[in-house]
Amino acid sequence: MVLANTKRKNVQVQQWLRLLWTSCVKEKLTKKTALLRCEPNKLDELLHPVFDKEAQMTAKVLTRGLPASPGAACGQVVFFADDAEHWHDDGHQVIMVRIETSP
Repeated sequence: MVLANTKRKNVQVQQWLRLLWTSCVKEKLTKKTALLRCEPNKLDELLHPVFDKEAQMTAKVLTRGLPASPGAACGQVVFFADDAEHWHDDGHQVIMVRIETSP
């Protein structure tokens, strides 16, 4: 299981959603208008999958890495692109892992 530190970002997104919902109720906005007022990066953060808090507390940490993306991932760890492609073609869920990524 690969763990990512998403607690802080999730709290910020939840606060942002509460604020958006409150403004929708007060200003009587339609869902479409409310979505048009959303910042795209906030929606992107919201749509990333995250780990269940209870599962995160009981999980055994195998390793730590650079925080590349908020969210969660599951599958077999693969270190080489050719292997990842082959395993994916065989129906496996894979996570491509690299020593370090560059921007």
